[in-house]
Amino acid sequence: MNPLTSLLIILAVLGSARPALHAQEFDRTRAAESSTPAAVPDSLTLAVVDAGLGLVSYREGLLARFPDRAADWLDAPLRSHVAEGDRVRTGPRGRAEIEFQARNLLRLAPSTTLRLDRLAQEEQDAALRVDLQLEQGELWAELNGLDEEDEFSVGSRVMGAAITGTGLRVAVNERQETVLSVLHGEVRVAADRESLRGQRPTLTVDSLRSLLKAPKPKGLTRAPTPVGGPVPVAGPHEVSLREWLVIIKTNQEIRIGADGRVQAAGALQANENSDWIRWNRERNAAVPKP
Repeated sequence: MNPLTSLLIILAVLGSARPALHAQEFDRTRAAESSTPAAVPDSLTLAVVDAGLGLVSYREGLLARFPDRAADWLDAPLRSHVAEGDRVRTGPRGRAEIEFQARNLLRLAPSTTLRLDRLAQEEQDAALRVDLQLEQGELWAELNGLDEEDEFSVGSRVMGAAITGTGLRVAVNERQETVLSVLHGEVRVAADRESLRGQRPTLTVDSLRSLLKAPKPKGLTRAPTPVGGPVPVAGPHEVSLREWLVIIKTNQEIRIGADGRVQAAGALQANENSDWIRWNRERNAAVPKP
């Protein structure tokens, strides 16, 4: 048996020995999870996994992944990797940071579930291709190492966002309402990823706000009222992301309802003293500058 074959067998055994987190065990672990970062695996495992994308570069508390076609959740240790098709979940006191190449970081807040629909690097031009779907919770992205050829998108059930060299936050609550906040840079938002690639009317946040405040056209208010009845009053104009592409810039945000209609847009609303924002700013300061 040659040395390469031996190494592959060892790695296969290590992979099969990774513990599964059954649903009940996951809930028990969540209740008792520690805030201590996970232990670093041995040097042999590090040497193999550091070559790929989706590196778990920081972890507190519970972090689990559900690989495509898997039967159960698996623990995701520090310095391990997530992969295309995975679902990734943090516990109620868990936080994590995932690295997509240098200077492209994604952070997950407690009780967050994320799906990695696409995670690849093209062989021809080394371009990064990432499509993420936030099912619930909150993420913070610092994407400062993207090239023109790279494609990076983050979506929820009601929207898709194309990102280039941006810092942003996305949150999805239990009612499936989505809030996207741009910390720096620019993000294009539409109903889904396919809509981002097509040609459609474009709105800035300022023009969107004006449209939201404008009354509906009379023909769209409601059915005609009988003579002598109350006169219908035009309500605010409804804006659907299926009709528009919206440009969100630095210190702006947009709120989208579960029906895909824009609820509000305007200046960034953030509690700078929140533990989540404070932690992210500390992580930003700790990232080595190029």
